[in-house]
Amino acid sequence: MVLLLRTLLPILLIQAIAASEGSCGENCCKRRVVGGIEYSFQHENANAMKEHGCLDSCVYTMDGGKGDLICFKKGNLTVDCLKCRKLPGLPKKYCQPGQKCWPNGTEIKTFRSLINGSKDSCLGLQRFVAAGDSSAHNHTCLKYTGLVEPDKQCQNKKLRPWNTGNYQTPDPNCDPNPFVTGAYYKSNGLACMTPYQFLNNRNYKKEWMAAFIVTAETPEDIKLAITFARHHNLGISVLSTGHDMQDRNAGPGPNTLLVRTTCFRHWSAVTNESIEDSQGNTWHDGYAVVGAGLSFGTNFWTDLENAEGTYALAAKSNKETVGGTCHSVGIVGWSIGGGRGWTSPKYGLGVDQLLQVDLVAADGSLLSASNSINPDLFYAIRGGGSGFGIIYSIKIKLHNASCTDPTGSHSMTHCYSMNSTYTWTGVYKENTTDYVKRILDTYLKWSVENRNSWNSIVQFHYNKTTNKYAIKIEANQFGHKNGDIFKLEFQNYTEDQKPFQSPINSSKYWCEIFPDANNGDNCTDAPWHLERWAQAIRFVVNSTVTDSISSGFLDDLLSTWQPSCDKYPYAPCASGFQIHGDLPAISPTTGKGVYDSGGAISNGFRDASFQVFNLGVNSEKVNLTFIQEEEWMHYTLGPALYKYSNASYFNEAEYTLDPGHWEERFWGKEKHCKLFEIKMKFDPSFTFGCRHCVGSEVGSEPEMN
Repeated sequence: MVLLLRTLLPILLIQAIAASEGSCGENCCKRRVVGGIEYSFQHENANAMKEHGCLDSCVYTMDGGKGDLICFKKGNLTVDCLKCRKLPGLPKKYCQPGQKCWPNGTEIKTFRSLINGSKDSCLGLQRFVAAGDSSAHNHTCLKYTGLVEPDKQCQNKKLRPWNTGNYQTPDPNCDPNPFVTGAYYKSNGLACMTPYQFLNNRNYKKEWMAAFIVTAETPEDIKLAITFARHHNLGISVLSTGHDMQDRNAGPGPNTLLVRTTCFRHWSAVTNESIEDSQGNTWHDGYAVVGAGLSFGTNFWTDLENAEGTYALAAKSNKETVGGTCHSVGIVGWSIGGGRGWTSPKYGLGVDQLLQVDLVAADGSLLSASNSINPDLFYAIRGGGSGFGIIYSIKIKLHNASCTDPTGSHSMTHCYSMNSTYTWTGVYKENTTDYVKRILDTYLKWSVENRNSWNSIVQFHYNKTTNKYAIKIEANQFGHKNGDIFKLEFQNYTEDQKPFQSPINSSKYWCEIFPDANNGDNCTDAPWHLERWAQAIRFVVNSTVTDSISSGFLDDLLSTWQPSCDKYPYAPCASGFQIHGDLPAISPTTGKGVYDSGGAISNGFRDASFQVFNLGVNSEKVNLTFIQEEEWMHYTLGPALYKYSNASYFNEAEYTLDPGHWEERFWGKEKHCKLFEIKMKFDPSFTFGCRHCVGSEVGSEPEMN
């Protein structure tokens, strides 16, 4: 209902939901979106509620102050409170070589001395390395596994089993780049690179490399690095393992000061104390204090303290923990961006494990954040991602083992049924797509129904060289209740079905490779390395996609696959897809994932059941360039599938999301605005920046005095 009341000042009343649902914690929002229309705050009128029946005293206009004055009364239109105001200008620019702000030789020497930069860090390299140091470009050989393997360094597309892979791998011979040019492995397994390459090495999209690298070992090191960077207006980048899918480790641009947190190696499990969790409740199952340099599995730097990773470290205390599905992923970046993995179905996302973080803020101060200490900062860190400080230590939840021994005590011994696998491979025919759809439909339903004790993944692809398709479903179970349910679910899909791979009983739920099926504890992580990361359309969907009749999701997904190349042979199509069933089980009470602890995670991620992404791009007649592949995914594949999703996972999203689009998909408008205000409180000068991080929005440059 719209009603214009004539008083001393005209006030137009528009129905909306209660103001408290979109108030952002203040009396009046700076901007309010009601029913899709944006209004700007003008002033407060103490008589608005009494004289006009308004919900509050906040008065707005639609057109910057020239139109009618408007307030809102209770109704059913949707409302978002946007506290942050639109700011002019582009994101902040940082100092580059040749500019007056760039540090001179004397200043660099002074800083090196201040930070004891000539001493070796835990990595066996100097604690401070500058691009201008001649010694930074001399080869050295170290025990390190992150270098791309020589036999994989140049992969011709024609030799790839799926025609195009998920990654585009660099090579000194076929694709020179600053990260691995001249690098190699010795026969004894040592990796040989320059110190400058070792310290910059990461998954990358941009060939940006830091001008200065500080391998920090104490919070004071981080403070000194931030102070030096601020004095010279240097961009700051932060890196632990380098396994990042969005290249946020690159920072806001080239020639940054890189702070490596790899040497924060602390691990301490506390199993006999309770602690306050992120919602103010008491957590009784134990917790761990974890250094920012730890990974979930074996670290690239295999000789470091606690290099075996958090999964194995927690197991020493007979505890399970939540982490990623790749051993080389660092715990901090994964956790603050959301975090999904092996145990997320049971225990929630990575952000739900956070109990406290310790960081160095933009002004150099050492801060802690928890439910009771700097709660606004803690809110931002739990899902808001990078850009609020450099974290050097966190506290996370530990969880009791999923099984019990004969005495009734929690036990991890042979508790996990790993690598149950169904595979289908056959000649691609006219009815193949329908057959694949039926299998996928069954998988989606089964995965949702059994999520509380199983994690799983399905992937399918087409190989145009052999004209064959393949489907593979892998599932892992926590405990042994109803252990045959996975095998029974798919046994009737007999066409092109390969022999079922029975599960392997193991005490290690994080293992991926089992050389001996009869000895499930003799297992290792899948090997990984760092390389150029290829584009993919990545998004999350909720359980509504399991209704294949009404949702249309599988039809649209499969229409972008090989059927599209059949119909349009000179156009691209998706080579294949992965669907990950490792997001939290949905609580029937809340409709959100289990252990939902709030924070900045978007509502669309909270109620999601699957992470979906394509595996490369095909074309029947055209040898596509890398740019052609990316453009097709961005302009064709994304729009075709995003209609089934209103959220993307901060850590695993489309790299080319447009301004305004990524903010909404990561957090939603209201949470993004709240994050922006917290950013302005703790980092008003935008000391920290990275791609698709809070503060990197076009039009978000802070005001300058």
